[in-house]
Amino acid sequence: MLLFEPPAAGRLFDDLASLTPLRNWHQWPEPEQLAAQLATSVHFLSATVHRYESHIFQYGQVPTRYGNWHDLYNALIWSLFAASKQAMNAAHMAAMDTGQGRGPRRDALTLFDECGLLLVADSAEVFTELNGHQWQSLFWRRRQQWLTGTIRPYLFGHALYESLHHPYAGLCGKVLGVVVDADFGQLSLAERYRRLDQQLAQAITAGHLLTTPRRLSPLPLLGIPGVVSENADADYYSGEQFRPLRQPRPGFDCLDLRDQP
Repeated sequence: MLLFEPPAAGRLFDDLASLTPLRNWHQWPEPEQLAAQLATSVHFLSATVHRYESHIFQYGQVPTRYGNWHDLYNALIWSLFAASKQAMNAAHMAAMDTGQGRGPRRDALTLFDECGLLLVADSAEVFTELNGHQWQSLFWRRRQQWLTGTIRPYLFGHALYESLHHPYAGLCGKVLGVVVDADFGQLSLAERYRRLDQQLAQAITAGHLLTTPRRLSPLPLLGIPGVVSENADADYYSGEQFRPLRQPRPGFDCLDLRDQP
């Protein structure tokens, strides 16, 4: 019997299935064996530490509880977004060195680490609609773009994957937008992840992104076309989880990868 069985929103796990051993495991992997299986430069250990970020920064070891989905998904994200995870860890340490408490920078880093996703599209209009909570336009009018991958989510937050084991109306990811050239989707899946990781890491290190949680826009995950069968009906997007925006958001984090190598 396999360890992982796709949940109701199983489509959102396709990238993990393609790029990691998740669907090949018949039992829980030992944390100390994960580095070799995932080909990562960091190591994972089954230990509890007092200062999580400091321990990773100093020793290159990620505390990982055996038999825990939350921590296993964290390890898998380390294998897909290694440069970005390291940049986030370094940003946490730099913020701690200021002695000013957590602050919005660390809150944003933590929120994205747990619940973030990169939403990739070749039109900036997509993010105007997202930031304005124009759900009918974003999800329904653009439905075919989602289904063909012209608009595509790349999940980052390991808590999102854990929550998707039991998906519920209102479950949201916190979006960082990415504008790409029209041919980005023609790259292999592994190359797309490599480029996203590289550019995200550079932007985090430069301090251009993840400076405050307020610049991350929520995206109802069950509204993504094809994730659940119910959203094949336009009336689905009149539900309670697709609420209009109460007040404008002061800006939105977005990467522009057009013309980037």
